[in-house]
Amino acid sequence: AMRYDSGTQDPIYVKDPNPRDSAIAFTIDAGITRYFAIKMKATEDVSFNNMSFLNLGAQSGNIFKKQIAGQKGDVYYWDLLNCGFGVGRVLYVSVFFSPDGFTSADSKYYFDWMRPYKTIDEIPEEKFSDEVANGIENIQAANGTLTGGQVYTIDGRQAGIYGKTKLKAGIYIVKNGTTVKKVVVK
Repeated sequence: AMRYDSGTQDPIYVKDPNPRDSAIAFTIDAGITRYFAIKMKATEDVSFNNMSFLNLGAQSGNIFKKQIAGQKGDVYYWDLLNCGFGVGRVLYVSVFFSPDGFTSADSKYYFDWMRPYKTIDEIPEEKFSDEVANGIENIQAANGTLTGGQVYTIDGRQAGIYGKTKLKAGIYIVKNGTTVKKVVVK
């Protein structure tokens, strides 16, 4: 499971007394930001199970796979009012994401972002590059300047478009027509 926490805690099992002081929290008011969206993609053996939102009080909330209200590309969204979230601001300081079905070392789950929205129209339609999720075998070195093709970071974010793009050191996916390559920039 994936966990986002915020706040300062001193659990006995962690040597660092402030292990979660710079992480993510969500303020949700289902009366204002009714929809919660996640851009995610997984290999066929893995699927979303649920996400639990916890706060410092007694309030908590959950979204489940069966409650998905819709999908726009690789962006899935939930209607928080239909998931039992209330009207009024609640700060959720811990988020536990639980997938299902990891069956091998090749099982993968990709995330780009997760956030609340006021309307379905505000939720963007985005897609990961298919090559990112499926894996690419072709690797070549590059000098940092590539011409032609769409350039993506390894997690599927677009880093450039057709034409000339100056890249920092790292690993990139370059797609030009049907040709796809993984490029290592040193």
